[in-house]
Amino acid sequence: MSDPTSRELYIALFERKLSGAGEDGYLRLDYDFSLSDFGGILPTKGDLIVPPIGSPDPTKYPLFAVVDRFFRPAGSKVLFTTVALVVTEREGKKEEAHLIVGG
Repeated sequence: MSDPTSRELYIALFERKLSGAGEDGYLRLDYDFSLSDFGGILPTKGDLIVPPIGSPDPTKYPLFAVVDRFFRPAGSKVLFTTVALVVTEREGKKEEAHLIVGG
């Protein structure tokens, strides 16, 4: 049996949304990451995440602000360890261009 602590950390982004029925829930976004994608540091509440796609214009680039984190421990019955980052989305600002698109 493999050591559950040696599994790669799987990180998924979620947004809190109201469903069509008006119920509160979480919508999974199409971004999945490993811990190595973040340089070995797990984003925490207040951090901004720049998705790896977008326009060279920073005002067209979505940024995700982490507002909450949920952990599924390695000992759970799923086959991988997971962290759900709950985020809100906003557009980048011109003064953030060097941080968002490099340069």
